[in-house]
Amino acid sequence: MRSNSQTATSPNSRPSPRSPLQPGFVLLLLLAAVLPYVASSRFGFVYDDDVQVLGDPAIRSWHFVPDYFAKPISFFTNTRSVRYYRPVFFLWFRLNYFLWGPHSLGWHCANIFLHTVASLLVFGILRCYFANLRWAFAGALLFAVHPIHVESVAWVSGSTDALLALFLFASLLTWMRATEAAWASARVLSLLLFCVALLTKETAIVLPAIIFLHGLLKLPSSADSGAEPRFPIAAAIRQALPYLALAIAYLLLRGFVLKRTPASPAWLSIHESLLTVPKLILLYAADLILPWNLSAFYQPVVTTRPTLLGFWLPLACLVAMCGLACLSVTRAKCQRYVIAVGWFVLPLAPVLYIRMFQQDDFFRDRYLYIPALAVSVFAAIALEFAERRKWMVPGLPLEILPLTLLTLAFAALTVRETKPWRNNLSLYEQAVRISPANAMARNNLASEYARRGDYSSAATLLRSVLRDRPNMWLANYNYGYVSYQSRDFRTAAEFLRRAIAVDPSDPDQYLYLGLTCLKSGRLREAEEQIRQAIARNPRGNGYHLTLALIQIQSGNYGAARSELDQELEFNPANQPAVGRLQAAIP
Repeated sequence: MRSNSQTATSPNSRPSPRSPLQPGFVLLLLLAAVLPYVASSRFGFVYDDDVQVLGDPAIRSWHFVPDYFAKPISFFTNTRSVRYYRPVFFLWFRLNYFLWGPHSLGWHCANIFLHTVASLLVFGILRCYFANLRWAFAGALLFAVHPIHVESVAWVSGSTDALLALFLFASLLTWMRATEAAWASARVLSLLLFCVALLTKETAIVLPAIIFLHGLLKLPSSADSGAEPRFPIAAAIRQALPYLALAIAYLLLRGFVLKRTPASPAWLSIHESLLTVPKLILLYAADLILPWNLSAFYQPVVTTRPTLLGFWLPLACLVAMCGLACLSVTRAKCQRYVIAVGWFVLPLAPVLYIRMFQQDDFFRDRYLYIPALAVSVFAAIALEFAERRKWMVPGLPLEILPLTLLTLAFAALTVRETKPWRNNLSLYEQAVRISPANAMARNNLASEYARRGDYSSAATLLRSVLRDRPNMWLANYNYGYVSYQSRDFRTAAEFLRRAIAVDPSDPDQYLYLGLTCLKSGRLREAEEQIRQAIARNPRGNGYHLTLALIQIQSGNYGAARSELDQELEFNPANQPAVGRLQAAIP
């Protein structure tokens, strides 16, 4: 920790030796990280939680743990074409399920714990940047209460970024301490933490660039450091090289594990993806500065051609901002401006390649969890500037009032923005209100209406989606499912077949098409569709049960008994339904 002296310091002055942490600052930071999310601890599971928490048998037993490191996420969740390799994240879910089971309270408390630890690590990092402990605390305080973290903390499956931040921040902080004190053991620990971060989420791969930037700017610098290196770039490369070697090894491992996982079809060209980047960066920056009306989904912002508003104006704004930052560095000679920009740009860079995401799901608040550290650095710089200018009233630094107001405003906004995450209905209604053109938001709201039995409202929403996106697999499948539940079997068969034509990999679409054919009296076609479902997922819940029902209606009682035995083997919870069918067999 830096000296808590009120004496003005030069931006490039050597930091003084760290004083012990003040318990009051730590306590306030803990309260700031926890209190805005207390209400979210009572929320349920939402969005993808039904697949990743409630519906994934792989997190219910330690037996699967070795497979976490050898197989992609899609192997466990049956998620279509998801090219993720995140074994530590899966291990985190396994630990949570072991501790809390399917009870959401424990899961939400674990998310709050991750965010609290990440906030404390931010405090530690900022102490390496700033001489005054109060500046570092103020920056960490803003990080703790910033509303942009709502998605990562209030949503169980959104914990990926907070978990990543914990290991990435810990690795960087350990490297900083090793650099200052020349501890070889700390360097090894930093590399181990980086390995864990890489196995948590792919974004960790930017750490070598972050360490190179710190090495180039000589941050942190110890009071007893020796002569300046003759070639600063070469010295920075040497600092980052072990991390770069680990990143390359990780990419090779990831490529080997994912080699059999098919990539999703590209929905836009590389040219269009690059044209979208400037506007996307500005939107992310606006989200950090004005975190208001946050949502799980946003309006599509793809730029298909270099128009004035879609490309050239955002690009000009970015160039002007870069020029202003360079001017500030040149005149103020403060390397921390560059560090702040680096914290915003580098962790965000991997998610700017939007071709790898779904068409309506490439802009997410949680991608700003780590880049929010840039706000903390800029805030601390502003406080440092105010103190050096001696902007004070008698007995009270003038900057305390705006800092307090901003902290309270952010905390209140965080409380407000967590509310939609209490259940799926409120979450998707908020998303459709904010982003009515987003097809995924409308589809998910329709799915929630259908789950609650409101098939009419679901069908109306899905028809609007299909008018805009006729080839959207999920909308076709859901409309087929809703039509089946509404006993409109002709429409159900039409749209389920459309879904199969778009993507034949999902087994449930064959199940409902088979059920549709069964209700329409087409037993042979129904059997064919159910066998297609079983071929794709032999353990599917109710698949063998449905085939047994078809066999009974066809008079094939021996085959029906065999299918019922398999249903009991794979899904023993269906014993009552199996018993009723067994009683119906002559």
